[in-house]
Amino acid sequence: MMRFWDGFIRIMDLASALCVVAMVGVVAVQILLRYVFGNPLVWADELASWLFVWVIYLGASVLVRYDAHLTVEIVTDRLSPRVNQWRRLLVNILVLSFLILLFVQTIELLQKFGPTLSPAMHVPMGFFFGCGMIFATIGVIEYLRQTVCLVLVLCGRMTEVVVQGPDGKDLKKSVKL
Repeated sequence: MMRFWDGFIRIMDLASALCVVAMVGVVAVQILLRYVFGNPLVWADELASWLFVWVIYLGASVLVRYDAHLTVEIVTDRLSPRVNQWRRLLVNILVLSFLILLFVQTIELLQKFGPTLSPAMHVPMGFFFGCGMIFATIGVIEYLRQTVCLVLVLCGRMTEVVVQGPDGKDLKKSVKL
């Protein structure tokens, strides 16, 4: 099951990278058409904005899986491992609550504004809000998995939660800043 999940996350990572490439390409073409030929595309700015939002949410989904969001560990490094596990459990529960709220609110946005067409591209806004749904779904699944692992560690049924990157290395040891 984890192999499938990691494969899915790699697809999200690739999709995020493709969105970056497409965004750079659209902006470059828009600059060329606007300043060289004086005839810009009407929909290019809107598409670049959409791609930017998708990059953010898809990238955040990947970071959630690898527990790789930026953190300031000036205080948490000084806590005992046991206290740090409890702190992490509390943070996971709070983030899980936020992601469930995001999921519910995104469903409401999709129901209310999903069929509405965007001004320039005439694409349903559901595609725009869909990235929030993808992020919330991946986040809820991943934080549930991490929270269950933390509870098992706190109960003594697991020894330690190790987050492995796509290359199989322990991320906390290989990417310490």
